[in-house]
Amino acid sequence: EYTDGVQVYTNMGTAQPVSIFVTGNVVAPGRYSGVSTFTVFHYIDLAQGIDHERGSYRNIELIRDGETIETFDIYDFLNKGLRPTTQLKDGDTIFVKPQLKSAAAKGEIRNEYRFEFANDVILGEDMLTLAIPSPSTTHASVSGTRDGVPFMDYLSLKDFKTAQIHDGDIVTFSNGETGDQLTITITGKHDGPQEMVVPYGTKLSEVLDYIPVDKGIVNIDAIQLQRKSVAAQQKKSLEESLSRLERKALSSAPISQSAASQKAQEIAFISRFIDRAKQVEPEGRVVVSGKDGLEDVLLEDNDNIIIPIRTSIVMVNGEVYNPKAVVYKSGKNAKYYINRAGGFSDFADEKGILIYKANGESIPYDETKVEAGDEVIVLPKLKLNALQVTKEVVDVIFKIATTAAVPIALFDD
Repeated sequence: EYTDGVQVYTNMGTAQPVSIFVTGNVVAPGRYSGVSTFTVFHYIDLAQGIDHERGSYRNIELIRDGETIETFDIYDFLNKGLRPTTQLKDGDTIFVKPQLKSAAAKGEIRNEYRFEFANDVILGEDMLTLAIPSPSTTHASVSGTRDGVPFMDYLSLKDFKTAQIHDGDIVTFSNGETGDQLTITITGKHDGPQEMVVPYGTKLSEVLDYIPVDKGIVNIDAIQLQRKSVAAQQKKSLEESLSRLERKALSSAPISQSAASQKAQEIAFISRFIDRAKQVEPEGRVVVSGKDGLEDVLLEDNDNIIIPIRTSIVMVNGEVYNPKAVVYKSGKNAKYYINRAGGFSDFADEKGILIYKANGESIPYDETKVEAGDEVIVLPKLKLNALQVTKEVVDVIFKIATTAAVPIALFDD
């Protein structure tokens, strides 16, 4: 036995075996054994931690003999190093109370968590203290609800400091420059804002999440996106087609005097056609919805989201005798609606029928069925003999019909 020089020191007053109850909003409530010098945090860990969906990290009570003797705030421990001061005793209860009001922070920050707060609102500067933005962070997007209405705002960090953060808000921090914010308009039938400012990189679904609609009134399958850059591309393409048509019409040489006379008449006719076509402004519509769901595209500045109402009407336009709105009848084809609009006009191409769907898609009539909210467009039939420009004219007519959905009445002189 080697016992010389060995000393044993115990202090029964500071390390007593204890059983502690851990209850409330923890993952595994129960009774846990340990020693009195173990901290409250140790026993919460034995209970598999605080339930992050329901439990509070800022309102934890130590109960002894039916009375709360100390309240703990884990934020104070993490941010200030403050620890519980009361030593535990056998039979004590650690009670994790329900979660307080909270807001989530994500993005270009060091602490990507949901943060609790006791007041109804906190200021953005309080959130900055907790989330600790990265040095490159310049902006914050705040989304939530205000007075029962979805809300979204995009702010510089300077303006964010004085912004109010409410329970349930989500704050996304980013390093976007001032020009990287998007202004989006929302038209149609909805109860949300008419305009929203969102950060660059926002998707269509993210904006729609904050637009309350009555699904009994709104046609969710026909939501459209109107985009200025697409309208500009469509306009350019139309102008190029008109330029080709004009060049070809003027360059063809007549082979006889009678042909020259006919050519002059047709050139005058084509000139009027071109003048009218130049007045058409494409809508820049992007097909983003359909029976298969929503195409979740990235938004661009000045995009317009169109939320249409449900309707029981089918519009009939173009080369018919009486363009009009016709009540939808299930199972009826395009020619039924054309007949209800007076039938084909003398200028109609009876095979040139487009169905402009409620979601903005243009489809030949024999490739789709007519549904409520659609528009039936009858294209004109060309009667040009001296000029070999039929292909070019058809190209222009088709582009107008598919990009602007306007009645094609260009040959009525």
